[in-house]
Amino acid sequence: MATKLVSMNTENTKNEVILPQITVQHDITTVMNDVRDGVVADGWEDAWISCYFEGKPSVHGKLRITRISGGLSYEARDGVGWHGTSSADFRVSCASLKIEPTLIRLPKHVYIVAETQRITAFDISPDGTTFATGYGDGSIIVTPVSTTGDTASRRVAKAHLSTVLSLRFFPSSVVLLSSSSDLSLAIHDAKLSPLSATSLPSSLATVRSLKAHSAGVTRCDIIDRGRNVLSFSRDASVRLWNVGDGKEIVGRRWRAPKGSPVLCGCVGEVLKRIENIPSEFTPEPLSGGPSVSLLEGEVGTKGKMIYVGLQDGSVRGYDLSTGTSIFFSTGGQSTSTTVRPSPVDSICYSADKSILAAGSRDGTVRVWDLEALNQRTSVDEVHNQTTFENESDIPPTWCIRRNTGGIEGLFVLSSISQPAEATEVPPPDLRMLLIASADGMLFKAGFLEGIEPMLLEEFIGVESGDGIRGVKAITTDGITSIWSASDDGLVRKY
Repeated sequence: MATKLVSMNTENTKNEVILPQITVQHDITTVMNDVRDGVVADGWEDAWISCYFEGKPSVHGKLRITRISGGLSYEARDGVGWHGTSSADFRVSCASLKIEPTLIRLPKHVYIVAETQRITAFDISPDGTTFATGYGDGSIIVTPVSTTGDTASRRVAKAHLSTVLSLRFFPSSVVLLSSSSDLSLAIHDAKLSPLSATSLPSSLATVRSLKAHSAGVTRCDIIDRGRNVLSFSRDASVRLWNVGDGKEIVGRRWRAPKGSPVLCGCVGEVLKRIENIPSEFTPEPLSGGPSVSLLEGEVGTKGKMIYVGLQDGSVRGYDLSTGTSIFFSTGGQSTSTTVRPSPVDSICYSADKSILAAGSRDGTVRVWDLEALNQRTSVDEVHNQTTFENESDIPPTWCIRRNTGGIEGLFVLSSISQPAEATEVPPPDLRMLLIASADGMLFKAGFLEGIEPMLLEEFIGVESGDGIRGVKAITTDGITSIWSASDDGLVRKY
């Protein structure tokens, strides 16, 4: 069955689409279980549902959950609708806000990692067997995904002097890269040991420390198999490192214009519009920039593009092997000296879907269709982007917002990234984006050419105000699971 695509109209003059927001009592799964198991003496209990759309009165309804022979029944009232009888097909609607039935996802498993500590960084290994969480005191915990059988024990370390800001597993799934506000990166042996008789966590061994930055290292990323890694920092630089000797490849250092702190970054592929330009039109590296030839210790950088989100609200992209500025966008934000643009705190790239997405502190998500950009950009337009001064400002293809909660995490779902219990098949050209915010909301948005962006799914379980600091989807054995980590110290699997 094809997905029904529904979007909300907007009169915003900046082509910004306002999406609706659905919130459901965060512990509704517990309420359902209590009613089903007879813990509730009356045989029923109410849970709340709220729906919002900016500029319109909010709707606060109730859902009565009642134990019946063979399961539970559901009855919504006070302006909201509830559809479906199983967790694979729960949907919420709201007629007054014109919200059609929207999928509601409940967590399949909740991991209590360090309940008293706020998670500040998160990643899950490519093989889906292990996840890592970072904390404000500089500690890192590596935890096995399996919760049954002969599982492995956790690994714990006080890896940094202060807040862990980013975590990335290497492709091997047994080595972990971290970055911190203590100005450093570190590489750790994250292989889990067999479960011991005492079940006590073992120490997480740090095998390499990378130091050169003069301010906090906000993000880190890995080039190909991991012989080179990248760091993004508030000192306005992006640096490439040789993992073998732990040294920076200085000739690949990039600095943001006007010293704007780099708040996030990711690795992508050089735009086809650059690859296809005849050599006589190919832009030269920026004055004083790096050499085109490979430097000592440099591996796998050819054809790589680096995207960064800056404190000044702009998004930039440059060719890693030349330093050439290729992509620049203010995202449609005001450049007036009296209006301060919202910093870009999260960014992600998908080669599969050919899109770039960036999330700002004011709750705005901007998405660029890179395939369309490749097709419409002329030789002259590329040639005129060789310096910071004469760059073309590339507007986003789509711009969405729900409220003012800052965007903390983004992840582009691939064409095969559908939950195992999904009953609908999305159109092949639909781009799907997971969006996590500082107000505890996680949702999936859809982007399709010729149709306004749409709300596809809401993910329930985090209490309002407990910010979600990381989101990722992983596909193993053909089954996709979605993971999030939040301020309540919990990791959730959907």
